[in-house]
Amino acid sequence: MKINILANMTVQDLKKQFHGFFPYLKIEFFETPYKVATGSNKASMIDNKESIGAMLKSMDGGNVELDSLTTVISFEQLINDRFGLHVQVFRKSGELYIETTKTDDWTLGQQNAEGKLSCEVHPHEAPEDMTDRDQWT
Repeated sequence: MKINILANMTVQDLKKQFHGFFPYLKIEFFETPYKVATGSNKASMIDNKESIGAMLKSMDGGNVELDSLTTVISFEQLINDRFGLHVQVFRKSGELYIETTKTDDWTLGQQNAEGKLSCEVHPHEAPEDMTDRDQWT
């Protein structure tokens, strides 16, 4: 799978691209770097309408190859090291998304499967909006 990270994209564009590959996961971007096994501060979450170009450490952007065997921590570090973007993966859990801080060593495939299982065990009627910043704990 290839994720395109381009200067003319918005945060929301990039989030939708990732979510298309992993429908039970979402990513959020933060002003401050992520610390392993520590939750991110919601106050430093970057708005969906923010331009990726304004945040890139390299002006051009680029592509990232990943698959279901990529660990969460590897993905987050790659995005930070290569593009200077502070990203955090969240997993669907019923009607909410939870930070994967305690399971960052899991693969994206494992996280996605766990999110799917959670939704099957706790189905809900409300429409899902992966860009909703209030649907996380």
